[in-house]
Amino acid sequence: MTFINRRIIKRPTLFATSRRNFGNLLTHYETGQDGTTPDPDPTPDPVTFTTSWSTNGGIVEANLTGISSHRTTEVIVLTRSNGTVLATLDENKVGDWDLQHDEGTGYGSYTYNIRLDGVIKSTFSRDYQPNVPSFTTNFFSNSAKTISCGVENITNPSGLFTVQLARIDGAVLDSHVLNDATSFFLQFTELDYGTYDYQVLLNDTQVATHQHIFVRPEPTFTTSGRNLVSRFLPTYQVLLAHTPTFTRIFVEMTERLLRRTSSKQVKRQHRFHLPRQIMELLPTS
Repeated sequence: MTFINRRIIKRPTLFATSRRNFGNLLTHYETGQDGTTPDPDPTPDPVTFTTSWSTNGGIVEANLTGISSHRTTEVIVLTRSNGTVLATLDENKVGDWDLQHDEGTGYGSYTYNIRLDGVIKSTFSRDYQPNVPSFTTNFFSNSAKTISCGVENITNPSGLFTVQLARIDGAVLDSHVLNDATSFFLQFTELDYGTYDYQVLLNDTQVATHQHIFVRPEPTFTTSGRNLVSRFLPTYQVLLAHTPTFTRIFVEMTERLLRRTSSKQVKRQHRFHLPRQIMELLPTS
């Protein structure tokens, strides 16, 4: 017979957990197997970031900084004010990213938005216009009564700008559209000699002025009576008719220079041009 010493056999150690708590632990452990619904997860933090804007010519750029690290499928887009999508940031991208769009030559006023899952987070507006062209001008005249203006060293050409040669009152004499940077000339021929004022306009804005004097040339003649009458008399007809001293001198010159030409022939060919004083004083033979 075996005797067991009760002091040797130790009482087993038990957890100090109530039956109810033990049952709750089992319930959580067996979630999904006994038809019970687990407590819902807390609402995730919203995706956040900051936005700054910049432009460079036709390009508008939205700089997104500090996009939350837990972003997954949230949609971040660059749009127009009417919702048209211009650029989209790929899913799961976090940290710092840029979204941009180039308007090209589509000049005008625009409003842009950054949207997160359709909600506007930032707005930016701008008036996009081409850079104003610049150029140099050079006025000159290579022929009688014709003014010319050379336009060269052109920068920022644009078909939206026109260079005009005009009078000071705004009357346009010649024009050229700045489609490219090729140099060109503006020209105009006046009807008479005299002093004239001009201006160069860029889309109706004055960029240069110039005054030019077209000097009436002195009369020229040879010993040929026919050349003298045809070139000298028409120009000075009024002076001959109203200046007796000038008439006397001219008659003396005419008598000397027309010796080789028949006076009757002169009268017949130029009877509408010779002043009365000359007609009376010329020999009749």
